[in-house]
Amino acid sequence: NLQQALSLWMLMSPQRDFPIQEESHVKRPFNVPATTNAVSFQFVIEFVRNDELLETSHDVSQINKVKNCHHYCYPWKKDYASDPSRTIMVVNTGAHLHSRELFNAAIQRFITEFDELRRPNDLVMIRTLVPGHKGCDRKGLKPFNTFQEYLLDATDQKVKDTYHWDIFASYNDYMGRLLSERHQDRGKAHIELLDVFPMTVLRCDGHIADEFKAPGTRKTDCLHYSMPGPVDW
Repeated sequence: NLQQALSLWMLMSPQRDFPIQEESHVKRPFNVPATTNAVSFQFVIEFVRNDELLETSHDVSQINKVKNCHHYCYPWKKDYASDPSRTIMVVNTGAHLHSRELFNAAIQRFITEFDELRRPNDLVMIRTLVPGHKGCDRKGLKPFNTFQEYLLDATDQKVKDTYHWDIFASYNDYMGRLLSERHQDRGKAHIELLDVFPMTVLRCDGHIADEFKAPGTRKTDCLHYSMPGPVDW
């Protein structure tokens, strides 16, 4: 979600001044000038890193490597609940949860806590996980044309999957089933599935660790993408 926030921020800000080196909670208002067909208005982009969608009272600092969950769970509920403005919220978890039990519990906990906040007019989306592509630093990579091409390539790569990317698809399937069942209950606020898996599964190229990586970039990152890149689409 950091890359999503960064992409939107850069599109809106000519200065390209996203505070990437700050703590993992950034917030900024943007002013949209009036046009001949619309009045001026202001909106706010806010990013909060919370790897498990978990609220905890323990101290946390990504800069100082102080973790308050398995990784970093900055609080989000208080700020969100105190702002009456209609909000578009995009959430994601799973990359740091290496079992279906932990992942399912995190998603269910978030949905329960969101319902308790009683925000029926907000637009809430849970984003699917993007697949990692083993061997993304090979030269000459191009987007796959079909999902079958991805499966064949993933099978051919002998690189060990140390991040459990192979279970991401099952996480996405679970979210899809859970939200589909929820939609049948018209008494609950609507939560959408933002499914980016079908597009990103074809994009083995463009990862941070690919052949065009910037000097000093970690060579092992075949999950996140360079920017500009697929995330902007």
